[in-house]
Amino acid sequence: MGQPVRNPSSRVTGFTLVELLIVVVMLGILATIALPSATHDRAEAVKSALKANVQGVGMLLEYKRQQTTDGSFPATLEGAWFASGSLPGHPDQMAGVPQTETVNTSGATHPANKIITSGSTGAYWYNTSNGAFRARVKALDSNAETLDYYNQVNGSHAIALGSIVDSRPAAASSAPADDTGGGSTEPPPADTTAGGGTGGTTTRPPAVTRPH
Repeated sequence: MGQPVRNPSSRVTGFTLVELLIVVVMLGILATIALPSATHDRAEAVKSALKANVQGVGMLLEYKRQQTTDGSFPATLEGAWFASGSLPGHPDQMAGVPQTETVNTSGATHPANKIITSGSTGAYWYNTSNGAFRARVKALDSNAETLDYYNQVNGSHAIALGSIVDSRPAAASSAPADDTGGGSTEPPPADTTAGGGTGGTTTRPPAVTRPH
């Protein structure tokens, strides 16, 4: 009996090792291109969310203060004030970190530690003394970038990561210089032409006689 003839079309095919390596390399290149954009987009989304949270809670605290007889801010943040039944979440809050650190420190408008870490005492910071409500942020590539990001989120003007107060640069004076106090002002030369002077006389140079 002769051997059965195999149908070439029934042959099982697959990717070769070279083809798989090419696919892996291409996926790696695409991930390298897309990752920075995705990271930037997430950072912008977190910043927008935190800004909205800080502004919303700040307005609510001011409203609550106006309802008190002594003009003081609430001693705590109540979840019942919000439609969701709780304080808006912090996108970068880590496990084990409390949602809000509440203090009563006169004059302080910022936490001394503005960076959120696993050891933070709160994702948000609230000072009942003056109603300041702030969001801590993740550390960026440099302290300057982190401080700028923190100020953008909180609409503030902190000058250092360890600063607890706002500080605005002094406005440059735009007043014109006083011309009366610097240097002497000499009067214009007297008018020595006809009709000038105090006595109406004319001062002329002596005539020059030229030899013939």
